[in-house]
Amino acid sequence: IGTVPVKLYSHNIGAYDENALRVELGIPEDTQIDPQGSATYTLTIEVLQGAQEGESYSFEVTLDFAQWNEVTTA
Repeated sequence: IGTVPVKLYSHNIGAYDENALRVELGIPEDTQIDPQGSATYTLTIEVLQGAQEGESYSFEVTLDFAQWNEVTTA
């Protein structure tokens, strides 16, 4: 919670077993979040045929935000 709007600066989905999982992050077209605001990101996780029964799989998703005027638009 802050007083300055932020935008998504970078994101990363850490290493995971690509034979067992498909992981995708849906990012909104406009990533700016205003003070007291919120945003919705969609994380899709698909368990593939290569996943072993009874096995545990993990991954990490990181979203880095920066002050709105410090993020360049592509």
